[in-house]
Amino acid sequence: MARHKLPIAIARLTGAAAANPQRYRAIPPKAEGELGDPPPHLSPCVAAVWREIAGTAPAGFLAAADRLVVELAANLVAEYRKDSRAFLASRIAQMIGLLARLGMTPVDRQRLAIEPAKSEENPFDSF
Repeated sequence: MARHKLPIAIARLTGAAAANPQRYRAIPPKAEGELGDPPPHLSPCVAAVWREIAGTAPAGFLAAADRLVVELAANLVAEYRKDSRAFLASRIAQMIGLLARLGMTPVDRQRLAIEPAKSEENPFDSF
């Protein structure tokens, strides 16, 4: 399987964007809206995992566009917690992959590019 494309912020920092500018021309779209509450069709156990993922994910990272991925991850985590001995290794790999894409591992948090919250302007910034 091919490697995932680097986020543009990381590509700029590492020099990959300068080395291959054709790969990083397009500006990635920003996801709008908040993640929100779990869907009503989830079981109470899966909904609790949803809230856990939403509460422990990096601040400002999950958005409405991530609802389906969070639902899949919540289902896998709930299934794992229900009977971890019967949980197949391939399902564990899927669960880890989904959680990684949600920024839930130390390595993946390092790859995130979240804009810091803007505070009051410093009058000396123009200098």
